[in-house]
Amino acid sequence: MNKKRGLILAKFAPFHVCHHYIIETALQKVDELYIIMYDCPNLINIPLNTRADWVRDFYPQVNVIEGWDAPNRHEDTMEVKKLQEDYVKSALNGKKITHFFSSDYYGEHMSKALGAINWRVDLRDKDYKKQNLIRATMIRKDKYLYRKCMAPLVYKDILLNIAFVGMPSREQSRLVKTLSQKLKTAYTEDNLLKFIETRKPSKKDKAHLDFYKFAKEKYNRANAPEKIYSGKEYLLYDSTGFIDHLLSIATHNFFNKTSYDFFSTDMRKYDFVFINDPNNSSISKYFDLDMSIFMNQIINNLDSLGINYQRIEGPFEKKLKTIENIIKSLKKKIN
Repeated sequence: MNKKRGLILAKFAPFHVCHHYIIETALQKVDELYIIMYDCPNLINIPLNTRADWVRDFYPQVNVIEGWDAPNRHEDTMEVKKLQEDYVKSALNGKKITHFFSSDYYGEHMSKALGAINWRVDLRDKDYKKQNLIRATMIRKDKYLYRKCMAPLVYKDILLNIAFVGMPSREQSRLVKTLSQKLKTAYTEDNLLKFIETRKPSKKDKAHLDFYKFAKEKYNRANAPEKIYSGKEYLLYDSTGFIDHLLSIATHNFFNKTSYDFFSTDMRKYDFVFINDPNNSSISKYFDLDMSIFMNQIINNLDSLGINYQRIEGPFEKKLKTIENIIKSLKKKIN
């Protein structure tokens, strides 16, 4: 029996609920599904591979082809239609398509060129429970208004994620909280600092402090849907699990390779990182750590990971002004 093989052409700029419906409709009709993803830097400042990974995360059974060299012309002309048809055939590399899925006009000419059934997905279908005719253009105009039409993973990726690292301190927490109020967005607090300042564990107890427990809790809080959906243009983070990992090394000489791999991968996902040189309100004295050595440890690790960062020094107001100016200069992800 010949396999039914489906194809979808997409930008997913960004990936939203209607795209899920098209993919799930296609998966019900075919044995194999291919999606050719187009690069579209003119629409969204999120790399093609990140957008392709959205699909892979939700639908690992789908074959995603990253079309870095896809033609960036979409006019309804015979010339452009032929250009697109030739590209798709080349990208498929001889794979026979039996069903072509779309919700737009181009399905007719593309399916004909591929010798496939043209399956136009009607987003007004009575079986489409969400009854939500969302378009990517609507989201690009107001991503906050339509944020819940996207999965938290997707919405987080289209916000600017900014982390603050250094020796945990009240000053850093105040910086992040003040910025969140100015930017009218959400932030994730440093649970390790809060634990030490509220519980006031003895120095003897620090020998049994499980930094990786705090790191995992911090990660889970930062990635909770309600936290992500509270973000507006930016998401701020007062410290990260990677800093807890470094504190584990500095205080316990304990290196967990699995945790290092996980939190270093997470660290690379931030769009920008501020390294805060704290004043005397840090917890370095509690851990008997040399501040300068630990700061060098952070810098060397971020350098090795290829992290984009800015070190900030001076009094609180100077730091705040510097941070605000840098944040304003960061490129938005949706044009």
